[in-house]
Amino acid sequence: MAVQLIYKLHIITLLDSICFGLTYPFLSTYIQSLGADHVVVGVLSIGYLICNLISDDLVYLTKVNQRQSGMVIILFITMLTHFSLIVTSSYWFIIFGRCVYSIVANQSQNMCKDLLHRHAEPSMKDDHLTIFSILSGSGYIIGPMFAGYLFEIGFLYIGLLAVLLTLINICLATTISLSDNTSKENSNERTVLDKLYRNVNSIVSDCRNCQYKKNWDMMAIKFLHVSCIMIFYGKFSQILKHNYQSSPVIVGNTYAYMNSLTFLGTYFAVIAKDWYASFSPVTLAENSFRYLGLCLLVACYSPIYLMYMKMCIPIVLLSTFIDSIWRDLFATRKEESLARLDNPLKTAAGLITPVAFGVLCNTIGHHAVIIFSVIPAIASMYIITLYTKNPDSSSEADKKNE
Repeated sequence: MAVQLIYKLHIITLLDSICFGLTYPFLSTYIQSLGADHVVVGVLSIGYLICNLISDDLVYLTKVNQRQSGMVIILFITMLTHFSLIVTSSYWFIIFGRCVYSIVANQSQNMCKDLLHRHAEPSMKDDHLTIFSILSGSGYIIGPMFAGYLFEIGFLYIGLLAVLLTLINICLATTISLSDNTSKENSNERTVLDKLYRNVNSIVSDCRNCQYKKNWDMMAIKFLHVSCIMIFYGKFSQILKHNYQSSPVIVGNTYAYMNSLTFLGTYFAVIAKDWYASFSPVTLAENSFRYLGLCLLVACYSPIYLMYMKMCIPIVLLSTFIDSIWRDLFATRKEESLARLDNPLKTAAGLITPVAFGVLCNTIGHHAVIIFSVIPAIASMYIITLYTKNPDSSSEADKKNE
């Protein structure tokens, strides 16, 4: 019985991941075809981010005891959000549906992971969790490749396939029987608004305590890096269409290629840790941003698609490497409050950058992708060179000017 349960959980994880991989590469293009502009697409990104932040709290009631009914409810809501893609021509309704999807999408996989942890044999638990991680990530590669072919004949077929795969998951979830020894979870959770209020107060307190006049450079570099990678990873299809007149199949395959590189980049960052241990984090960041800016510039203006593909390798490796040294960078200032601003700075970039990009993209088109990708990387390199390497001397100079 436990073996069948584990196989079903693996299948649910894989199909759920493929559904996400199917819908995200061409969703922006689809809602633009319905009349939305780039600012509206930015609103979609912001809504998706906000709903992700509150996702765990809003679906808590369906997760109590990890009941079978909880997973079925989550998967049914997920299927309805996929169905909304094909039954309406209102891009605002689609955006609403995607926001609902972002609330529930992660929960089915979270529940699968928790059930694997609870019901797998101790000797096989690590192996099953490793398989879970592979299957959870594989949809980001498989999904875009299928989506590219389907988008050529219509986004409708992408939505239909996502609905079908989720329906299969619902059928599987209804056949899952859980043992009675599933431990109960503590239900005395704070309300969503209470948690949000406390988190905002904590962020404001950390901003005040981190001496932002001294540490503005670290905060700015983090914000710029997140914005740079967010735009290039999410909007590179505009470069492909303008430079190479790429078909949806090429765009979908490129998304799959980029996601594959991202997974490999994560392992690269772990392997490289021993190599860079003896170097200063500031020096490593300075050189990484220098080469990242150069590679982004070459990729954006490359006249040949193959050259673009080759440039994506160092871009992904460098960006994941930079992500891996943030803790060391923050540690150079020896302020815990600064380190705690890591996630809030990511969130701030996710809330501000999409709309700012949309406004500019409505005016200058694909050139906005180049500006938002290349300039932040180059600006980060200059901030590190001119200030981060010696913040004390800059502070003393400011005091003298006063």
